[in-house]
Amino acid sequence: TTIRLRNESQLTLNQATLLDLNGRTIRTVDLRNLGKEFEIGLDHFAAGQYFLRLQSDQGTVTRKFSVE
Repeated sequence: TTIRLRNESQLTLNQATLLDLNGRTIRTVDLRNLGKEFEIGLDHFAAGQYFLRLQSDQGTVTRKFSVE
């Protein structure tokens, strides 16, 4: 299982952080040198709900997602 992200708006992305429902950091990915599209592997994640936080020079966005 993976999360596939596309940076079509050409934002300067700095970091992706995967968090559990309690806000604990599960994984951090440096995005500064990645292209317009990238994948984050979730194979070691237990089934459940998580958050993905994307940080850019313009701000931070957090989205909830599920692993089945």
